[in-house]
Amino acid sequence: MSNAVAPAVTKLLSIRDVADQTGLCEKSVWNASAPRGSLPCVKLGARVMYRPGDVTAWIESRVIRPVSAE
Repeated sequence: MSNAVAPAVTKLLSIRDVADQTGLCEKSVWNASAPRGSLPCVKLGARVMYRPGDVTAWIESRVIRPVSAE
């Protein structure tokens, strides 16, 4: 027997969940998903799912910060 600890399983989000959380339509989420876009996704059979942390990181990567006037 191995003493390895199994990684915690996170609840995966559907494309509809991501669309609802971001205010985007499902087609926009689909177009933003890898390999078409930069939003990481998990392919499980025919389903495309998203890890909550990946969605959060993807949103954070799109934040536009003001340029400091120095």
